[in-house]
Order: sequence, then C-alpha cells, then structure tokens
Amino acid sequence: MMRERTEAIAAHLAKITGLAFSPEQLSGLEDFLRKRFAILHISDPAVYIARLEDPAEFLEAVDRLTVKETFFYRHEAQFDAFMEHLLPVFLAGAAGEKRPVRLWCAGCCTGEEPYTLAILAAEAGCLDRIEILATDIHKGYLEAAMAGVYSGRSVEKLSPDILEKYFSKKGESFRLREDIRRKVDFKYLNLGGTFFPSFLNGTAGLDAVFCRNVLIYFEKARVREIIIRFTECLRDGGVLALGHSEMLPQDWPLAVQAAGEAFFYRPKKEEPAGALLPPVEPAKPQKRIISPAPPPAEAPGALLLEAERLADAGRAAEAAVLCRRLIKENYALEKAHYLLGLLELARPEKALEHFKKTVYLNSGHLQARLHLAQCEEKLGRAGDAAREYRNLGRLAAARPPGELLDAVEGITCGMLALIAENALKKPSGPDAEKNR
Repeated sequence: MMRERTEAIAAHLAKITGLAFSPEQLSGLEDFLRKRFAILHISDPAVYIARLEDPAEFLEAVDRLTVKETFFYRHEAQFDAFMEHLLPVFLAGAAGEKRPVRLWCAGCCTGEEPYTLAILAAEAGCLDRIEILATDIHKGYLEAAMAGVYSGRSVEKLSPDILEKYFSKKGESFRLREDIRRKVDFKYLNLGGTFFPSFLNGTAGLDAVFCRNVLIYFEKARVREIIIRFTECLRDGGVLALGHSEMLPQDWPLAVQAAGEAFFYRPKKEEPAGALLPPVEPAKPQKRIISPAPPPAEAPGALLLEAERLADAGRAAEAAVLCRRLIKENYALEKAHYLLGLLELARPEKALEHFKKTVYLNSGHLQARLHLAQCEEKLGRAGDAAREYRNLGRLAAARPPGELLDAVEGITCGMLALIAENALKKPSGPDAEKNR
C-alpha cells in the first residue's frame, strides 16, 4: 500500500522535475514518506501532493531523490580542452566588451565541478575575469558545496601541490580556500522548470554551460526541452559541455565542436529561408480628420517583465532605461530599483544606491540585502559590509531555512544565513579588522 502511495507521489515529482527515479531512489522516498505521513497524520497521497506546493516540503522530498556522484577534476580531458582552447577565446571577447566570462555549472551537486573551474582559472591567472554560477535541485548538496569541506576521495585526482595550495587539511577532510569558495555563486534551480534563461538568476548571456552526467537522470522527452533552453542561455559563440555518455541525436539544434581531446556543443546556425522578398513601397500617409487617441499607459508589471526580457536578451542598456522610467513614474517601486541594481553590478557604487533604496522600501528583501553587503565589500568598506552581513544573517535565520525566496533567483533563507555566516567568520572577511 505504501509503495503505491510512493509511486503516485514520485510520478507527481517526476512531472515537475523531469527526473526519472531508480528503484533505490524510490525506496529512499518511501522511507521518507512513511515518516512524513506519520508526523502529518495523513494517509492519502493526494493530500501530500497538495502539501508539496509548500517549497520547503518540496525541497525536502526532492532531496531524497537525487544522486551524489562527483569529485574534483572529473573527466580532466574536457577541463583541459576548455582551459587551453576555449577560455582564451572567451577572455579575449569578454575583454573587448568590458565584461567577465560567465560560466554555469547546472546540476553542480556538492560543488566539485565549479570549484575545479575556479581553481584552474586561479592557476591560469584569470580568476578575477570570470563569474561562475552553480545550481542544483538538492538544497542539502548546495549547503555542503558552500561549506567547501571534502573527503579524501573527492580530491584524490588533484596533485599534491594543488591540494597544499588551495586546501587546508582538517583530520581526514579537506577545506577549500575561502577566496575560491566565494568565487562560485550557488543557487537552487530545477532544470525541469522554466526559470532559465533569466537575467535574474544569472542564466542568460553565458559563454559556457556545463551539464555533465546530469541529463542521464532525466526522462528523454524532458532532455530535449532542457537542451533547447541551454542554447537560449548562450551568447553567440557559447558552448555546452555534456558528459561522455550524453551524445545527442544529430537532428537536435546543436553541432559538435572538437577541442583538443574533448568535444563541446554549439547551437547550429540557422540558414536563410529562401530569397529575400522585394522591398515594399511605404504607404502614403492619410490625412487624419480626428485627433489620435493617447496611447494606453502600460502597467508597471508589464514594463518590468519587458525590462527582464531585454536583460535576458543581453540588452542591458535598454532594460535600464525602462527601469529608470518606472522609477520616475513611481519612485516606490522596489522591483524596479532591485532590477536596476542588478543591471549596475559592474559598478558597485551605482548598484549600492539602488539596493539601499530597495531595502528602504522593503526591509525584508533579503536578496537585496545580500547584494548590498557584497557591494560594500567590493568597495572596501569592511565595517559597512560586516553590518549588512549581520543584518542579513539575523533576518534570514528568523525565517524557515527551507523557505525559497524566489523561484527564479533560486535561493533559500538557510543558504543566505550560511552565506552571511561564512562572510563574517573568514579571517579576511569584513569583521577581520574589528577582531584583530
């Protein structure tokens, strides 16, 4: 009876996430559900499915269904090829556009893959010129990744000099250096959903997407949807890195590119469809006999969505113009200030102004508080940064750890509390001067 209930709930979770579950995963879910049903005093799977609308409950259930299998420098040929053949091209292009190279590790598990990229970039002397986003559906893995503590098995492929340079040994564990950990931005994201590409969560305008040995866990129909979304996340010339066991059908919108001893995928260029039609003569203007009606005023919500769409398409300047227009018409529109802050992140002093206004208008906007603290830190204001991190930690800790603040941005209160804690306790952090 319990197995039938479990299968019904697993089918619902598969529909939402796109994941296909093994018998072992179903057994783990069954044990979890048996305990939850007893605590909640329920027996009807439909009642529990309704309860999964609560993000915290959904995250707890999904945590029982994901698989951890990763280590540093896994499939080194692909890492080596990326660093030697592709990253120099991306760095040159990004320098011309005065922006960082942007990478996304989708399905990052406990962080070994994005941290490997960060270490390799540090070794190449370009760590300050790249941004790394790492996402997963398992909040427990994300929290473990942010802590940056690994077993000997996870780091066994790293050379002794790399281990000594970037890790500190604590008993049988290895803790990754703080500056490398802080280079990776960890977020919750369900690849089976529709929240990418998006400027808000950093999945738009990317140079490379790494999604290695992840799609093998998805239903085949969902894999094509995810691949198409990945291509929409890439800027011109961007690449998708998949695992060796994830060869794609030839009729999919991707072309294979060899690089060194590895291969990557690029979106196929669309061929022109037929000859161009002859130009149409513009119609002669007609004399008007009545005054034109004024155009209808656009709702702020519609303009915000349009600003987000422009940002997703890489048209940041146009998105910023729309945000400023919204603020001019309605100064108290916190979402416009927040979006404008995100658009100005390359100029921390400008972004800071908008995040301060966001927090003034909504003191509970925790994402704005995080960016506020990070901007203060980038500007070298250690005391102000420490104050903001303490405020963030206090407010985040007062809310349920599993509370998902925004499905698109993909961060929980527990993750924010951990970010604040790590920022304050590190030796070189904003509290360092006060503690000397």
